[in-house]
Amino acid sequence: MMAEVTPDALDAERYPQLSDRQRHALPIILGAPTVSAGLDKAEVPRSTWYRWKADMVFQRAYRDLIHQAVLEALNDLKGAARYAVTGLMGLMTSKNEHIRLQACREVLNGAFKAIELGDLAERIERLEQALAPLIEQADV
Repeated sequence: MMAEVTPDALDAERYPQLSDRQRHALPIILGAPTVSAGLDKAEVPRSTWYRWKADMVFQRAYRDLIHQAVLEALNDLKGAARYAVTGLMGLMTSKNEHIRLQACREVLNGAFKAIELGDLAERIERLEQALAPLIEQADV
């Protein structure tokens, strides 16, 4: 099941082409454990779902809501990660040498991965900025 997605994420200014029915149904569908269950709960026939999914504006709104739900889930994971790191750091002072060694390795591995991911994110951001004019021209 996706993280909760609120209907106001589909405001009419950003997606004026979406119908009220689509605006109402999409968060319900994404909030369900499966698309099928969401369609049932939102009372949307499969044929309507497939017609909606063929529409580019609907596809963009659908992707945006999925993106929002994933970001919310990642924020939840950040809190859990802080708790895990605190626990791991506590193990670094264990009297058991093997536990201390493993905890130190895990902390260092996590730090190196975080640096690597930060560097990759920065490089991707620079690439996206460089490609933005080309993407805008393609959308026209």
